[in-house]
Amino acid sequence: MTFEMSAAGEELTGQARAESGLPGSASPKPLGEAWVMVSDELDERWQNAYKAYGAASENVARLGPSAPGAAARMVSASWDVAAIWREMAAAGGLPWWALAAVHAAAEAFEAQSREWAARSSAEHDRQSGRGRRPRTQRDSR
Repeated sequence: MTFEMSAAGEELTGQARAESGLPGSASPKPLGEAWVMVSDELDERWQNAYKAYGAASENVARLGPSAPGAAARMVSASWDVAAIWREMAAAGGLPWWALAAVHAAAEAFEAQSREWAARSSAEHDRQSGRGRRPRTQRDSR
């Protein structure tokens, strides 16, 4: 994964990237220059985790959040993305601002995973009859 930044800290894309004089192919640069890279292996794992997350999200959008297994897939996919972000942070070599962004991304995906886990647990309880049941006249005696 490549972060290409201008001296002002803005991501370079399209025409701005072409005008910067940066080469078209990714190759590691020393810290402090225009961009920083993580390992190809970590990049590939990040891409795969995001693909799985995208598929789980599309499943929820198409079938609804209470579709069988939807919440469980979102728990797993969100947690996997968070774990990869944590690995990127631990790998070192990122400037402080990129490190802060990576930590924020990990925290967001961890929170999302916990939210989906709570939803999955509540759905399981409802399906198994362990959720709250309405009070009846007999219960109030």
